[in-house]
Amino acid sequence: MSAVLGTARRGRWRQPVLWVSLAANLFFVALLGTHSLMRPAQMPPGLDGMVQRLASALPADDAARFRAVMERERPSFAQSHRDMEAARAQLAAAIAAQPFDEPAVGAGLQAFRASWMLGSDRFSTSLLAAVRSLSPDGRARLGAAMLRPRHP
Repeated sequence: MSAVLGTARRGRWRQPVLWVSLAANLFFVALLGTHSLMRPAQMPPGLDGMVQRLASALPADDAARFRAVMERERPSFAQSHRDMEAARAQLAAAIAAQPFDEPAVGAGLQAFRASWMLGSDRFSTSLLAAVRSLSPDGRARLGAAMLRPRHP
């Protein structure tokens, strides 16, 4: 008889613990779900993300024109981006080279800066063409979007 009572007492704590465990798990699932729903949508990195972020601030007709112009101009600034990545790789190789070759690093920095400036100029020309296609309301919204912090 005492063995039966001992087993009954040992089993009594299991049911409340299981309910508490279930409630805690449901709470954490709800917490994670709420957190993921409240986070802003992730934008792709680089220029595509910037174009998407800016276009998302525009009225639908302006956004369509903005995206169309940027897509039409993409080959120009995409090539500049590839050139910049190649210059960056050459700079990284010069920095890591043994023995250290200061003139090679300096030349790598100059090449990267030149590719950066050319890429910036090409993207600026594309952005200007896209902005030129916007309505006054679209330009106002785009200007306001550019002032908002990118990373909350």
